[in-house]
Amino acid sequence: MNKESEQTTRATVEIYPNGMWTISGDLDWDGAVIFCPREKFGEAHMKQEFNRPGVYILRGQMPDQCLPTIYIGEGDPVKNRLESHFSKKKFWEELFVCVSSSGKLNKAHIQHLESRLITLAKGAQRCKLDNDVDPDLPTLTNGEKNSVNTYLSNLLLILRVLGLKIFDPASQQDAIIEDKLPGTKGERTIPSLVIRGFLKPNDRLKLIKVPRADLKIADEKARHATFMSEQEIIWDFDGGAYSLSKLCKKMCEQFGGDLGSGAFQGPLYWAKEGQNISLAEYAKSLDADSPIKI
Repeated sequence: MNKESEQTTRATVEIYPNGMWTISGDLDWDGAVIFCPREKFGEAHMKQEFNRPGVYILRGQMPDQCLPTIYIGEGDPVKNRLESHFSKKKFWEELFVCVSSSGKLNKAHIQHLESRLITLAKGAQRCKLDNDVDPDLPTLTNGEKNSVNTYLSNLLLILRVLGLKIFDPASQQDAIIEDKLPGTKGERTIPSLVIRGFLKPNDRLKLIKVPRADLKIADEKARHATFMSEQEIIWDFDGGAYSLSKLCKKMCEQFGGDLGSGAFQGPLYWAKEGQNISLAEYAKSLDADSPIKI
């Protein structure tokens, strides 16, 4: 199997062509994380890491919910539990398996990690937890607690790198980052949603409101686009790449809408395909006490 390796200050990252990632601990972290899409589980669960004690996180996106659905569990080994979840839990699309590179985590350690992760996820309120119970913290010696806490702090960093930010309160993490983003408030909406994991490459977008009242769009293709990055929205109509604000301007130029003055606030008019609120409304709802249900 071909792979690419990239040495970092904390871990070795192996990126496989089939979509799997392996991040294994370097000298300062005795850990390993396996990421894989659901469709690659058959290949992934044959890896040796699945035969070790560890914790795992299942992530999926339900069509009627704005937040991802998450299940956090533990297993000794993780393989047996995950084989059961593969056949019985249908919601998940992505899997994160977290073990020790040397196999030093024991049953009490992984139960401690499971309990801590569930508590962090509940406190952050950035996902819908599929867990039915709150596991108690097992009894550990002070030395074990220090070791597990060190493992956990490094694990959370690795999970952020992999795009899993459900353990970080949005008000503390994203608000700081968003304040540093350039551009107008509307232009900051897109990187904000990318940071939060809501927008990903190849996500489909749909125009739900015309940016100018006099804009008449006859061709249905002009109402659809593919998100690749903040500055690369591929418009179905002409195949060109635009930011959302420039795409709105291009639509007016193409179909005769009033250009007006100033930049278009693109996120006000576009939504993720299959949803009925704009990207701007969705971003605003993430900071509210009760996020909008879509």
